[in-house]
Amino acid sequence: MELVVDKGFLDGFFQFNSSAEKRAVYDSFIQFVKSIRRGLKVVCNFSDYSELEFYLESNALLQAIEEREPQYTLEAQLSGIVKGASFYQQGSCFKMFFIGSDCNECDQLEKQVGFSFINAAELEKKWSRFLTSKEILRYQITNNPEIAADERFDSWRKLRDYKHPINAIVVADRYILCDKYEQKIQCNLKPLLLELIPDRKTIIPVDLTIIASQKDSKHSFESIKTDLDTYFEECIPSVQVNLTIIDFDDELKALIENQHGTDFHDRRIVTTYYWYEIGKGFNLFKYRDQLKPSSSKLYMGFNLYSSNQDDVKLLLEEYAACASMAKNVFGSNKNRLLLPYQFMYQTTQPEATVA
Repeated sequence: MELVVDKGFLDGFFQFNSSAEKRAVYDSFIQFVKSIRRGLKVVCNFSDYSELEFYLESNALLQAIEEREPQYTLEAQLSGIVKGASFYQQGSCFKMFFIGSDCNECDQLEKQVGFSFINAAELEKKWSRFLTSKEILRYQITNNPEIAADERFDSWRKLRDYKHPINAIVVADRYILCDKYEQKIQCNLKPLLLELIPDRKTIIPVDLTIIASQKDSKHSFESIKTDLDTYFEECIPSVQVNLTIIDFDDELKALIENQHGTDFHDRRIVTTYYWYEIGKGFNLFKYRDQLKPSSSKLYMGFNLYSSNQDDVKLLLEEYAACASMAKNVFGSNKNRLLLPYQFMYQTTQPEATVA
């Protein structure tokens, strides 16, 4: 995990968020900091280590971060560096930016790179999109009006409840591309992805990897990739979507389960900041707005909160193993969520067919 924290945010954090009316967001943010796993990377704009030491002595927020035993990187020209695409091609796939820039610049940077940029003045507004009051949120998959609206999942539009910046997505669902009766891509995967991927001009692509079973699909993955690429160009033309489809065949399944010693964790989605899980998979709708009620539930959580950090790491290790070991791959096979873990499998990677 990587936090980018500049002096402007550290100076303004208590100024804007220490009043009684801001107590809830203050407590939530401090709770998040205390839940971070030790050894994170912290990038800050101190001119030298003497200035860092001064802030460590005088700033309570940085003192709380220091308790997580961070590794500091000093970038005096940080405000310029974060505007270049090259900064996002390195380091952790999980980055959060807490900076002193004004609200408009933070919003613009979020749109361009798909990471969260928050200044001290708007912490209350933007922090609410991250689940920190509980590790897991649960929705019932039903359109029963007797179930409270905020507890039922009856439309892909419900994903907007926790709309967040995104630059990478991994979909692991064996049957998500089957495109059979009552499991249509048009009614499930496509609208799901449109809700997740913000329509904005980017300076880095949105990496999308889908891990599914070719033998369970009506169509070739090559033709599905062509169809999805066209769909994105028509529906979100300002976004460059870097799509890869991986065939999770029986051979790959055996390799992964032998490698990890457990059943493969399919039917999950991981994005830049959230994970989602449905036991029955993500083909929830017969038609565009006709839900198939289920006893399964949709679970979701903020990747960087508490034990979710460990769970998501294990998921991504599995999915990275798929990307490294798969024989049938359609697309560039590059996803910033998976790249930090793929090195683990470089020596065992078979020859893959990349279309």
